[in-house]
Amino acid sequence: MSDDRWHTVKLEGHSVQLLNLDHPSVREPVIGDIDVGIDVYDDSRWKATKQFGRLLYDQPEWVAGKSVLVVGAGVGLETVVVGSLCERLYINDLSPVSLRLCLEQLDRIHIARDGVLEGRYEEVTLPNIDLVVGCFVVYEREARSAMEALLAKTDVPVLLVNEKLDAFQGLMGETDREVERMGMEDGPTVVVLRSLRD
Repeated sequence: MSDDRWHTVKLEGHSVQLLNLDHPSVREPVIGDIDVGIDVYDDSRWKATKQFGRLLYDQPEWVAGKSVLVVGAGVGLETVVVGSLCERLYINDLSPVSLRLCLEQLDRIHIARDGVLEGRYEEVTLPNIDLVVGCFVVYEREARSAMEALLAKTDVPVLLVNEKLDAFQGLMGETDREVERMGMEDGPTVVVLRSLRD
């Protein structure tokens, strides 16, 4: 008997088991967090998340052998791909429900995590990491301010995937860090904000 809470996504020769975000047992608790006033951003998986997953499988050196913090992890495909490639995985989200679902997804496919950081990523105590990854986390002014605070708090590189929204474009135009653009020219922007030590 099949479990319609799960589906398989194929990326670059890898099969990835993911939660079905449209299933009521997944969607309703996430909406419940929003309904009680937890300031989280909800949507379905973007097509670009699959493109980003393919990019990471094609260029694993971005995360391989590193301690990586995925901010705004939610129930994202990027967390699964990063977790399958990196040495140590830390996940963060403001939503307790999204973190629980993320952990369920990681457990299903036997991806270990080294830490779970609930709360605003710009406020949590950061572990010893080599890289921060964030997908679609700079979508409006407050989110931009959060990312600016994180960039001021750590000097490790930050790998971001984002739509070309005003808040994100403003961040890219004003950061003191060197911005390296990479891949996915036909979709959202993928950038690495280099460490200030580089």
